[in-house]
This record gives sequence, C-alpha cells and structure tokens, in this order.
Amino acid sequence: MKKIRIVSIPQGEAPKWVREAWIGIELPLASDQPRDSKPVGVISRKVYHRYGYWVNRNVALRILEEKSLKAFRWWLDYYTKREGKVLSPTKLFVFDLDCCEVVK
Repeated sequence: MKKIRIVSIPQGEAPKWVREAWIGIELPLASDQPRDSKPVGVISRKVYHRYGYWVNRNVALRILEEKSLKAFRWWLDYYTKREGKVLSPTKLFVFDLDCCEVVK
C-alpha cells in the first residue's frame, strides 16, 4: 500500500496549529493516485475543489493521535459536535499535492 508523508501545512479550515500537527506524519492512501474531490470546509461548510491524495479519516486520526493528542482532540471535539461521532469507516480526508510526498 502506498503512503504519503505530510511535508508542509495542508490546506483547510482547521486552525493552523492543528494543520501543522500533520507535518512529518506518514499516512496510507485510500487510493493509489491523486483524485479530484469536493471536500466540505470544517468551519464554513463551504464546498471546495481539491486535487489530492485521499486518506481514510479513521486511520489518519489514529496516527495523528500518536503524534499530537491536542490536535487529535480538536478533531474529536469538532466531529462529535458536527456529526455526533468522529469515527466513520467511509469518511476521507484529502491532502493537497503541494503538502505531500509519496513515500517509496
């Protein structure tokens, strides 16, 4: 399974300190190739057009939890308030190409 490493601050509406916590983390890809997507902003609920790598949200958050419990808790609080739960096997995060490198 291919992985990406986050090498710079990802785009998004989460606070900058939360997005910075992703830097250095390696994440397994949900799809081998980058794809178009239309994620919804976590604050504004605005729909964006993004081209990037898809990662399973559950997996990404568990890996983030190991690095930054504070950033993980921000996501946990956010999704609990918005969806009533944080973990969902079908939800994805999209990381833009500019913040990632493929791990060989």
